[in-house]
Amino acid sequence: MSQSREDYVKFIYEHAGDESISNKTIAEGLEVSPASVSEMINKLAKEGLVINERYRGSALTPKGHLMAQEMVRKHEIWEYFLQNRLGYTKEEVHEFAEVLEHVTPKDLADRLAIYIENPEEKVNRMSLEKTIYIGQLFSFYKALLTEKQQDMLSFYYEEDLSLSEIAEHFDISRQGVHDNIKRGEKSLLEYEKTLRLNEKREERMQLLNTLSELLTYKEAHSVIEKLIQIED
Repeated sequence: MSQSREDYVKFIYEHAGDESISNKTIAEGLEVSPASVSEMINKLAKEGLVINERYRGSALTPKGHLMAQEMVRKHEIWEYFLQNRLGYTKEEVHEFAEVLEHVTPKDLADRLAIYIENPEEKVNRMSLEKTIYIGQLFSFYKALLTEKQQDMLSFYYEEDLSLSEIAEHFDISRQGVHDNIKRGEKSLLEYEKTLRLNEKREERMQLLNTLSELLTYKEAHSVIEKLIQIED
């Protein structure tokens, strides 16, 4: 498959979500002429990679989704390898990976993934400390998120599913999953700030430390009352 065709499939995958995408949007995104888009979409439809409906636009078939997901996987493997094994900068690796994803056989991608301990889909994860922190906030505030954000963050943080696996489950684009998770994380941090969770935690620890050092019942009773006030 030519690089141009793969670029079309990947673009539709990352920008259409579970909706159709217009030829105009594709043309603007890939910086090609509308005529070129029409010609390529017809070819992709004949190959069973997209479904094109008049007035609605184009959407990937299951076959097209699988192809796009494999390309994203290869891209992320190469980005991780180039940055973490060869020392390229974040700005450099994306451009290189855009080229390498098109010329990498699946067997090579599989071997490379094993070599770098399969970091795909977790390349953009936060530090372990931050990941644990967000996971804790999720357990506290999940009821304040939308139902879709609850499900996606649960899959991501509690069941450790990849972005592609979550995208397949919801039948939306990987970018759509990424955006929903980021919005959910932002909401959790905002809820914590609003409800003073972090400040309460620090106050609680200080009072507990004080309590462990007290000797008289009266002093201990005073500290316990303050702890109760914090919880309220």
